[in-house]
Amino acid sequence: MDDLAAIVAELLDCRVDDPRVPACVASIHAQWLLFGPSQIASRFRAKLHLRADAALADHIATFSLAGIHALAGVGAR
Repeated sequence: MDDLAAIVAELLDCRVDDPRVPACVASIHAQWLLFGPSQIASRFRAKLHLRADAALADHIATFSLAGIHALAGVGAR
């Protein structure tokens, strides 16, 4: 997680201890938790017809980067 936090901080142009960084890291990890071995996640994926494939990985990256870029202009809260 430290590597991801460093990347997020760089994208936000801030220090790793900025409160936006752990919030972004948690958001990114939460998206991937949906594809871990879990009965709840498995039911959710089936209901939404989601597959862990390259298209979904691209979506998560695009979605996450857009959120980080939106927060970059906000500054620390």
